[in-house]
Amino acid sequence: VNERRARPGEDLISAMVEVEEEGEELTDFEIVGTSILTLNAGHEATVHAIGNALLALARRPDSYRQLTGGGVDMSTAADEMLRYDSPLQMFERWVLEDTQLDGHRMGKGSKVGLLFGSANRDESAFEEPDEIRLDRSPNPHVAFGAGVHYCVGAPLARVELETALGRFAARVGAIELIDAGDRIESLVFRGMGRIELALEPA
Repeated sequence: VNERRARPGEDLISAMVEVEEEGEELTDFEIVGTSILTLNAGHEATVHAIGNALLALARRPDSYRQLTGGGVDMSTAADEMLRYDSPLQMFERWVLEDTQLDGHRMGKGSKVGLLFGSANRDESAFEEPDEIRLDRSPNPHVAFGAGVHYCVGAPLARVELETALGRFAARVGAIELIDAGDRIESLVFRGMGRIELALEPA
């Protein structure tokens, strides 16, 4: 941060150093925290999103053929893969004031768990939620959260997933699942520790 304050460039840290709103600037602590969050959200979650997508597509050859056929917008396909098997399953939030939701009382100061994976399979929000529809639109998934808690790394993660799927589909004509291994042990992240695939060049 000190380096960027002395010699700003065209990177994210430089942009945060230069932010000013009504005379207020971001502190070093805020810049470091945001940088860590961006790295984690744009890396670990993306790794799991790519693995989850490849596993799902290997299990559904018709969907993978649709992806390689070029008739699907890659950003739309990426959103569907994020919805179908979300890399972040749960986030905790604090209740700021006494409230009721569907008859359940939640007191101020209590903690609640938001289940993103469950919300992304909600049949009242998605038609055939347990099916992969690479052209699903609109797709109001909450894989990146929502509102003030929307993931700051979402734009980076989305570009990474789109690029990975696009490059993979361009180079690999067919995939076959050999062994899925085990899911990682985590209450928050959902991903694979290992996936073994047989690949047929395009």
